[in-house]
Amino acid sequence: MMLARTKYFANSSFVISLWATVEQFTSRILLSLEKQLGMAYSESSHVWDKKIARYKKLNIDITTYLNYQNIDECRVLNNKIKHVGKVDDALAKFSFFSDLKNKSLEEIEYDLQRYSKSVFEYIGFVSERADSAIARRLD
Repeated sequence: MMLARTKYFANSSFVISLWATVEQFTSRILLSLEKQLGMAYSESSHVWDKKIARYKKLNIDITTYLNYQNIDECRVLNNKIKHVGKVDDALAKFSFFSDLKNKSLEEIEYDLQRYSKSVFEYIGFVSERADSAIARRLD
């Protein structure tokens, strides 16, 4: 029992850390991009939809990443780990969790490799889009 709880804690902490990485890097990139483009910029928002909208104002759609569903799933899972503790309707919309509705997250083995790979590719994707936006502005 103790080993299972420790494993859950470690896996959950990893998901939370992955999502924190996405939030931090997308915020830093956004603030830097707005500054470099001479645009009014404000403090970073932790509200994901607001961040997406700010990127769209710069003609960057950060939701077009090939595996964006994995990023969004990691975001929702992070929130459910911290606030709900089980698979609810929002998490069950993702195929990995679709048959697990109302199941405790402590009983589920997360696909950590998929999340990890997607997060690090995603950060590169957002960075490249920001570089392209700067290059377009300089042309």
